[in-house]
Amino acid sequence: MQKKNFVEVDNGEGRRILRSEAAGARDRQHQLRRELHRDRFLMLKYLPRQVTDEDIRALLSDVRCGGVQLLHSASGASSAHVQLLAPEEVLEHWDSDRIFMLRGQRIPVTPSPLQQLLCLANLPLTLTERQLRAVAESYGPVRRCLLLTCEQSVQSKGYGVVEYAHKEHALQARQALVERKITCDLLDPSTFATMEALQSKCMFVEGLPENFRDLSEFRRIFSCVANPPYCQIPLTSPHDWGLVEFNSSTEAERTWLRVNGAQVGGRRMRVSFCVPGVRAINMYLQKMNEAKRGGGLLPDPPSPLVYQQLKNLAKQNPVFAKNLENIVLSEQIKKPKPQQQQLAPLQPLQNLHEAAYMRIQQPPPIFLPPPMMLPPPPRMMHMAPWPPPLPGSSENSSPSTPQGQKRKQPHIPPSPEPSPESNYIGQHSQGIGGHYADSYFMKKRRQI
Repeated sequence: MQKKNFVEVDNGEGRRILRSEAAGARDRQHQLRRELHRDRFLMLKYLPRQVTDEDIRALLSDVRCGGVQLLHSASGASSAHVQLLAPEEVLEHWDSDRIFMLRGQRIPVTPSPLQQLLCLANLPLTLTERQLRAVAESYGPVRRCLLLTCEQSVQSKGYGVVEYAHKEHALQARQALVERKITCDLLDPSTFATMEALQSKCMFVEGLPENFRDLSEFRRIFSCVANPPYCQIPLTSPHDWGLVEFNSSTEAERTWLRVNGAQVGGRRMRVSFCVPGVRAINMYLQKMNEAKRGGGLLPDPPSPLVYQQLKNLAKQNPVFAKNLENIVLSEQIKKPKPQQQQLAPLQPLQNLHEAAYMRIQQPPPIFLPPPMMLPPPPRMMHMAPWPPPLPGSSENSSPSTPQGQKRKQPHIPPSPEPSPESNYIGQHSQGIGGHYADSYFMKKRRQI
């Protein structure tokens, strides 16, 4: 006969009793659902006039209703609050698309919303629900506090949910806990209103070896129950963490029970659940961005491999190494020197060219010739205005130019002028051209 494991659970009346592990897990899940939906009710809006309690109970005939409270507004519209005898049974599987009709009118029926939900993750597995409530109540009054446990056992999953009575207390608690390096975030009450929605499918892995970069091995470890759709570790920098996300919370929980505390490369992993609703890809990008803002993905100072590559480069191309050295020295000289502190060369380049680092010399001063004093331009007595005036905009301007005279204004006639001696069409000029050229050649022919 197989020996059963017995655990100590709370029977809901403050007494601890021994139950089998499976029965204790079922009791614990029922207790969590009961606490989450405690004092919740159904809200009915836009009720017709002269509605009665019997009408509402007939509308909710398949629901175990308690008291019915009718609410009337000044505009004449009425609503109602319906208490439930077993809210954990009704609200845990509530169908939000269900349609209720009363006297030919559609009646919206919705569960009462939760208030300010704060989720605390990455908690010690030995932390009890009473201890979690004590920590939460230090920031304000708490309506409900839940420490989530496994569905197959009563073992804590390392995260919990707290509902505060006031929003300012929830924000204050979140700010204080983040400063204490505790993973926490506010949840949307309309989205996380059931125990099923509060089950996390994403896990954060810590304690990996620093040089561990085998993603296929990492995926193999977390595929002991089901193949996760997302499995990632940083491959570009020496981090010791990873992220895994499953299709369902059941797959995530069973995998967590098997791999948490397993050894990889001689080191023991620590696997914890993330805040429910968080996608692993978004969390991965956030942590990588935080690493970049903290100084980049490469170690600082550079690794010895970088030093060796610079040394080899100096041997192969001394001219390039010398130019690189001058650039570094010039950048150092530009920086403000602290008092009573002598400037020293950068460590990565101190072995590139040993003779260059015997002493640090100031760059030679650059003497620029004095600026040439150009004579002022000659004064123009009659300078044309710029931009030139439009035709007809001034009294002295003329649309045409008399023959044999210079133009008074630098303008172009709006249309070509015909030659008086022939049909030549052209513009006037001071040289040989236009109809002046025609007259000149005609006179030459007559003399010949």
